[in-house]
Amino acid sequence: MKSMANIMKGTQRMKRINRWFSAVLCAGVLSCQANAQVAASSQVYSYDPDAAIERARQGDPDDLLRMTRMVAKQPSLVAVKKLAPYHAFLKDTNVFVQCYAVQVLVAKKDKSSAEPLRQFILHAERRRAEMEAAGGELDELARKGAIALSMASTAAQLVLGEIDEGSPLSVKLLASQLKRDISMEWGGGVAHSALARKGRAGLRALMDEAAGPLSDDQERYLEAAIAEIEDPALAVDLFVFCKDQKYNAKARHSALMNLRDMAKESPEITQMVIRIAEDEQSDLRSWAIIFLGTIGTDPARNKLLEFEKNLPSMLADEAEAVQEGLLACDATNRLPAVVEAFLSPDTPVKEKERLWHLMDRSGGPEILLYAERLLTVSEANGAPLNDLRYRIWSRLHYVTKRYYPLELDASIKEHFDQKVRAVAYGFQRELDDMDAGKWKYTDEQRRQMALDRANSIIKVWDGQKTEEKQ
Repeated sequence: MKSMANIMKGTQRMKRINRWFSAVLCAGVLSCQANAQVAASSQVYSYDPDAAIERARQGDPDDLLRMTRMVAKQPSLVAVKKLAPYHAFLKDTNVFVQCYAVQVLVAKKDKSSAEPLRQFILHAERRRAEMEAAGGELDELARKGAIALSMASTAAQLVLGEIDEGSPLSVKLLASQLKRDISMEWGGGVAHSALARKGRAGLRALMDEAAGPLSDDQERYLEAAIAEIEDPALAVDLFVFCKDQKYNAKARHSALMNLRDMAKESPEITQMVIRIAEDEQSDLRSWAIIFLGTIGTDPARNKLLEFEKNLPSMLADEAEAVQEGLLACDATNRLPAVVEAFLSPDTPVKEKERLWHLMDRSGGPEILLYAERLLTVSEANGAPLNDLRYRIWSRLHYVTKRYYPLELDASIKEHFDQKVRAVAYGFQRELDDMDAGKWKYTDEQRRQMALDRANSIIKVWDGQKTEEKQ
């Protein structure tokens, strides 16, 4: 029996393999993109699949792996007419042959491949478990094999979500993979994402998972999978999911965002969001109220105006959600008053921070009309609110890439210098991105350029006049 230390070592090793797999697959795709025209005209046809398969069985899988990546990138290159040989390859003892076969079947997307792919996924899961339990380091060939296995399992699960929609067998198989799901580059999980493509049956499987305890990875994968469900036919199911607090809160929030997006084209779905916004017991109520402003239709706006009449009786976060929703759907008329309250010397600092948060979230592009004025926000004595000004400046610069002048209070040198460094750091990251791969400047030169640029826009407030910081 393997020791716990070995098992843990194997688990960590598989996590490293999965991360390496993502990097290698990405590199393979980028390579294919860079050479797409050459590959389409010559590279693919310069390899004989049978010969490449034979070389892979003899311990040299590189040619077959290159063909596999190319098929993944350009499925139209697959010209096979009979799939039975590739179904048989899924049972091959060589993982590289299996991986190639999976990519060919993915390219063809034929329903006859569902059962062979299900069997392969089960096989791949057993192999992953064996590798985790084995312990020890992998040699180069074994490491390539582990990557190929992950790549093949990922592709098989995702295509199964497309070609075998609603099949109880496929849903059950994919659901069995949820606790040990493979991470995808964009943050989701393979089996979770595949279930999101399988209609109501897939959603039900995800809901079942959401009703139980979840690891951090499962919660992240579940939230991402629910976000993929955009079928209006599942709106009622998503509504029921949102209403029942036995399900994971983050996953339900993701479902509510889907309803928000679908409601813009559907009065019926708008009413679902309204019902959640009306539910005083719902932990999603504040979000639903905010989303009414994003929906912006007449029924949504009218409900917000109804809420506005009852603000004193609402909880503080719900009342703020009403303000945020109304600002989102009527920024042109409501933003001027918010800006005036924000800049008023009689407004407490804490309230100014709340108002900026409100404008930042829901003010929309209209806040750019007030950019220079927003950057003058001050305390009652006229002293700049450095932290708030910096946050506003950062947001405006991120959106517009303009170098707005920034006047700061230097009476506390440490705090002032901190803001100068923060602005310079942001500029340095921009310069790093611009200089990436060119190596026109050294790190020290980019740091100095960023600091010079920061000093050129930051001015010191001295209570009477401003002067450029030397």
